[in-house]
Amino acid sequence: EVTGFTGLSIWNYMSEFKSYLHDAPRSVFAVCFPQAVIRGPYPETLRRWDDLLSQRKMPVLCGSDAHAATYRMGPLSRVVLPYEYVFRTVNMHILTTEAFNGTLAHDAALVYEALRRGCGFVAYDAIGQAKGFRFDAATDSGKATMGDELSMSGRVELTVSTPLPADIRLLRNGETVARAQGRELHCATDVPGAYRVEAYRQHWLRTRGWIFSNALYVTRK
Repeated sequence: EVTGFTGLSIWNYMSEFKSYLHDAPRSVFAVCFPQAVIRGPYPETLRRWDDLLSQRKMPVLCGSDAHAATYRMGPLSRVVLPYEYVFRTVNMHILTTEAFNGTLAHDAALVYEALRRGCGFVAYDAIGQAKGFRFDAATDSGKATMGDELSMSGRVELTVSTPLPADIRLLRNGETVARAQGRELHCATDVPGAYRVEAYRQHWLRTRGWIFSNALYVTRK
């Protein structure tokens, strides 16, 4: 029932982690081996995002939600998910219109603008550094990237590039329209819609979410 918001958080690392702590044995295992339990954004969250994309532009972001709390059991104590670890897990990668210059006001404005427009992607860097991921579109009359709107003049060439091999999926309005294994996916289309990318990798004997791009909006002239 909430309305008027700018964007949506699709992945909160700590919330997902806590959702798997159903009993003491599983909790101890998860604390010792967090990468064995983390999987990715909840499917219902992704469906909700696609529902919102069918209505308007909807940028997404993520959060590590780090706390580094210390838990004790008798004489034993342990910091659960320390900052140094969690800050290397689920991260927001952004694309800015210009480089940072070290000035707070200047750099903060670039960050906020990138988040507001959806110029970036969500990534689980703990299973593979996602820096360098790209999702772009091009026509004879122009180019666009995540967060942009591109007006079609003929066919649109969509290109996805990942820094590591992955199961790459291109979605339009919530439906998978192309899929590739490796580091690249190419797709030509003349169908308008909100296009976004999901990439998955095998880690700890399970397919896990790696990259979730912001949408690129293809419209008709």
